[in-house]
Order: sequence, then C-alpha cells, then structure tokens
Amino acid sequence: MKARVYTATLLCLSVLVSQAAWAEAPATRFTKHSAMAAQLAVSSPPNVIAISAGRRHTCALTDNGKVWCWGDGISGQLGIGPALQFWEFPVEVRSVGGPAVGISAGSLHTCAVLNGGAAWCWGNNSFGQLGDGTTTNRFVPVDVFGLNSGVAAIDAGISHTCARVAVGVQCWGDNGAGAVGDGTNINRLTPVGVTGLGSVTSVSAGGGYTCARTESGGAACWGGNFHGELGDGTLSSRNTPTNVIGMTSGVVDVFAGYSHTCAITGTIGAVMCWGRNFYGQLGTGNLFGSPVPTNVVGLTGIVAVAIGAEHTCALTASGGVKCWGYNLFGQVGDGTDGVDNIARKLPVDVVGLSSGVVAITAGQLHTCALLNNGRVKCWGVNDFGQLGTADRLNRNVPTEVKWLFPRAHVPIVFGPESGPN
Repeated sequence: MKARVYTATLLCLSVLVSQAAWAEAPATRFTKHSAMAAQLAVSSPPNVIAISAGRRHTCALTDNGKVWCWGDGISGQLGIGPALQFWEFPVEVRSVGGPAVGISAGSLHTCAVLNGGAAWCWGNNSFGQLGDGTTTNRFVPVDVFGLNSGVAAIDAGISHTCARVAVGVQCWGDNGAGAVGDGTNINRLTPVGVTGLGSVTSVSAGGGYTCARTESGGAACWGGNFHGELGDGTLSSRNTPTNVIGMTSGVVDVFAGYSHTCAITGTIGAVMCWGRNFYGQLGTGNLFGSPVPTNVVGLTGIVAVAIGAEHTCALTASGGVKCWGYNLFGQVGDGTDGVDNIARKLPVDVVGLSSGVVAITAGQLHTCALLNNGRVKCWGVNDFGQLGTADRLNRNVPTEVKWLFPRAHVPIVFGPESGPN
C-alpha cells in the first residue's frame, strides 16, 4: 500500500512570525518538507549544550534553556503539537514548563529536567512512561506526577523512564520485566522508588532494563536480562537491583542500551561491555555475547559512552570519537556502510571527529556528536530526518545539523502528494 507523504509550501517567505503566533497556529498534518527547507536561508545556529538521540528522533538543549527536536514525531515525541509526523531539521518543543537544564530522548518519548528540578515528558505513553498517571500519548510536554522539584537527572528508555533524585532513583512506565525496580512487574503510571538502591551518581534506562552507578563506585542493574545485559552472570530478569559481577567499586559510569550495557572503569578510562553481541557491539573482536563484563579491545582514556540498538560509541578525553558494532546504515561513522561492512567488531575512528567533541549520543540506528563550538553533527540512518540535515539521506560520516529559522517560524501550508512505499 502506498504511504501518504506531504510536502510544504510557504505562504510567505518574507515575513517571520513570532513564537506566539506559531503556538497559536492550528496543528497541520504533514510528514516532510525538504523541498521547502532547501529554499530557506540557514540562520545562525544557536549554541547547543546537550544532545540526546531516541529511536528515530534527536533532541538538543540550547544555552537559553530551550529544547529542539527533529526526526520521527508520530507519537508526539517532538513535542510540537498533534498530528505532526516528522521534521528533517530542528523545531522548538512547545509549552515546556520553564527553561530546561537536561534532556533525554527515549524510543518514542522524550523528557526534560527544568531549572528548579521539575521533570516533564511528552510523546508515546502506552505504558505510562510519561509519568502523568495516564496512558494517553502527549503531543506537548506534561509534568511528571510528584516530580515538580528535586530531580537531578532523567533518562528515558524504550518504554520506561527513570529519574535521579536526592536519595536514590524513581522510575515509571513499562515494568513487565522489572525495569522500574520496585519489586513488582506491574506497570507504573507515576514514579515509584527503586527498592534497596540508595544514592546513586547516575542512572541509565535501556531496553526494558535499567542500570545505575552507586555512590561507592559500583554498578547495579535490574529488569529484563534476556541477553545477559544485567551483567550478573545469568539470563534471569530481576525486578530489584542486582550487582554487576566484578563491579562493586571503580566504576566511573554505566550506560544501558537496547540489549547490551557498557561501563567506564578505572582511572585510565577503560571500557567493559556485556549482553548481546550479534554485530560486535561489545567491541571484543568476536560475535559472542557475554552475561558478564568483558573488555572492549584497545580503549583507554574514555570519558563517555553512547549505546544504540546494536552499535556503541565512545568519547575520548582528547575529544575524539570511536564506534563499533552494527553498521548497515553507516552509524559507526567510518565512511562505510552496507552488508559488506555490516559488523565492526572492534572500535574504529569516526571520520573527521578526532578532536573537538564534548558529548555523544546514539539512537537506534544513528549517532550524533556535540562539538565544542555548540554545533551538532549526526550520521547513520535518516529515514525520518533524525540526522537533522533537512533531507532523508543516510550518512556514513558526520554531517552538520541544519538550523533553519531557529528563533522564529514561517507559516506553512501542507498538501498531499504521492510518496514512497
């Protein structure tokens, strides 16, 4: 069956409208507008201070506390109103309750921490992952029940969300495998405390499971464990935290992915990974999964890790990026893609990013890097515009996100036309 695709036509190119006028404009259904985007002058981009990639969308936080998203928005994860399907360049999230200081993009939902510590979320809410007490999808941000202050950080997983608070972690959403960590397998529509965890320095929500770095430097995980992603040496799911084998101290940070997990360990910044390894995403040089931590070959001096569905990237202390794992769409960023280059079993350098990177993030099949000049570059699959390049062309090397009228909006009319299957 032929999909319906819509293209955009400008009502007026010469007049920029105010943010208020945009907010009052009725939402209009569309899916793409690259033909229009090609005609727009590129405005000076804002200064980005944080980025986060979801399944098929990406979000950025700018230094003025605004949140911008692009890519797939079918469930409302772009936060710009109902029925908007996708954008190929950044658009401002509407009606956030104040300046944001942190963002996290999940599979089909997005969350932000506001100045003052309140948590807000938007997008898909099938399992209660927005935390507003309902299972209703939200196309603009809503506040998370009971978390109007005190949130230090938030992380959105595939269908659940967790927040680091003053003491411990609170989670909500899909709890079928125990990812919420309250000792049950009942979905939670509002935040509940993780049982027996205590204070943590970071929390990472993954694909049906969660991990945290404890104040003592240990790593603990809970939830689904179908590929050994909890790192406790078993394939048994846990609905309360379990210690990762060999990681009771010395952990710098821990990162949960879709079905594999990584941690930075020791003073030299080595990386260990565990879980699924079908495409070499553990970086061990083979395709064997592991239910316990295993060293990534050749990595030291690592300060951050980003995990996609089946690829992994690391940020070095010198600002360089290395990636490994699934590479069918170029998400490893070494200039290759396709079935002949489908699995990178060892870390490789990302083209053009040997220095100057301050943060990285990985979506399902794409990756992005934040540069020290406040610009963003992305690579990998781009079928929903998640690279932010004002088109839907896949990239196997980093390509800069395009900011088109980032501080104002142009009224647009959308009409139907035939699109791809």
